[in-house]
Amino acid sequence: MTASRGDLILQALTGQACPLGQSDCLRQAMTAEQILEALAGIGWTADELRNHAIQCWQSDQVWPHPIDPAQLHTLGAACWLALLAEVRQRLHLDHVTNLPSRRQLLNADERRLLAEVPPHFGHAG
Repeated sequence: MTASRGDLILQALTGQACPLGQSDCLRQAMTAEQILEALAGIGWTADELRNHAIQCWQSDQVWPHPIDPAQLHTLGAACWLALLAEVRQRLHLDHVTNLPSRRQLLNADERRLLAEVPPHFGHAG
């Protein structure tokens, strides 16, 4: 069975798939408000979702969680992303757009590129 927009919103917000037998409300949800009500019905209240997002950010994990692009293609990625943006706005989690990189150290190639300078660098005339 193909995932619905609501199922994928749950996956993006929580990193979890919808529990079996509990996806009917999410499948029928078409608005951000309906999705948040359906999520609360399966234990993901607005506070729980905010706490989960904050925990992800504090532990330097990606949030919202990545979604398989193939699934988005069948649902209409632009519509789904707009719906996700509205849900995030209602949760007051729309202020973070770019998360910090998890990488702390440069790899060997990056160090080499930073060490390289053009022949004229630092020379006048």
